[in-house]
Amino acid sequence: MLNFLKRLKAEKAEEEKKLEELKQEQLALKNSIDELTVQNAKLKQENQSFQFTAAGFNTLEEIGYERYVSTTPDNILEGKIYWAENKMVRMAGEGTIIQYNRIYRIDGSEAKGKKFQEAFGKNLLIGFNIYVQTKTKSITDGNYYNTCDLIKKSFDKYNRQGEMLGISLNPYYLNLRLKILQYTLELKIKKSKEKAQLREERKRMREQEKLLEEIAKEQEQLEKERKSMDIAFDKALTDEERELIKAKMSDIDKRMDNLKYRREHSNAGWLYVISSPSLPGLCKIGCTRRLNPTIRVKELSSSSLPYAFRTHGFVFSDNCFELETQMHHYFDDKRVAPDREFFYISPQEAISVLKNKFNQEVHFEDIENSHEQDSDC
Repeated sequence: MLNFLKRLKAEKAEEEKKLEELKQEQLALKNSIDELTVQNAKLKQENQSFQFTAAGFNTLEEIGYERYVSTTPDNILEGKIYWAENKMVRMAGEGTIIQYNRIYRIDGSEAKGKKFQEAFGKNLLIGFNIYVQTKTKSITDGNYYNTCDLIKKSFDKYNRQGEMLGISLNPYYLNLRLKILQYTLELKIKKSKEKAQLREERKRMREQEKLLEEIAKEQEQLEKERKSMDIAFDKALTDEERELIKAKMSDIDKRMDNLKYRREHSNAGWLYVISSPSLPGLCKIGCTRRLNPTIRVKELSSSSLPYAFRTHGFVFSDNCFELETQMHHYFDDKRVAPDREFFYISPQEAISVLKNKFNQEVHFEDIENSHEQDSDC
């Protein structure tokens, strides 16, 4: 009897254990179902959002808006353009770009009147969007504010046309278009600066290659001259001849030291100030790492200009690129374009700033010889 009761108790405990396991499985299954329900709801919401966005962009394209295609999605400015576009997409999807300020009837029919309002409003939007797109493509830092005024006037013009039908374009849509105009200009300037930087890096690489070629050629010539002087010194008959040869040898050694210095200092070079009668009122401020800066000026003069560049001054600097940047920043408000080295200044203004602002020694002539004597610079 005792064994029977023990067996019943054990079976009961086993049943309770199985029941608890079933409860846990049921709870886990319920949690899985709840999670799937939430995921399904999110997918439905995302699908609706995607359909809404796609429909909105299609609507924008139908009313003359040319969508911006991002090339670098991680770019902050392109992200701002995308944000503004999505705001317009929502307005297009909700039908709030055109405002209906009063009921308009045709032959007493509100339905016909509303249909005519929608068609006329769409034509207004197409005209306005095409105008803004044209202005956006030609936007520059110099015409930005004038372009904004022209767009606002165009917006008012189209709204006046819609007054007789009781419709108008939403002012918030105008603000979004102006935001996109602003971001587009900022992006254009940013990309222009990046291109200018790439061009500058390529220019420096070409300058470095040419400099090394010039150094190798000059080094070979100087070594030959040095050997000739050694032979001449051994054959000299008088002290006067030997002193003269020593002076020449010292000059050769100094020139060889200068070549070594130029090879080891990658930023050392010449800043030049030049102008051309072909470009009246403009002055070019640039730099070169070439041993003889006049060669670089001659190369620039051969670039399809009717009249060659005239040199107004050269400055040797341990960091010619930094000096060039300082000069460009100083005259930035008189610069022709962000990616150009031309300025609406006289060469005399540039020379004055080099001397008085940056305390530079300006060479005006005989650069072929003076650059060989600047190894101490």
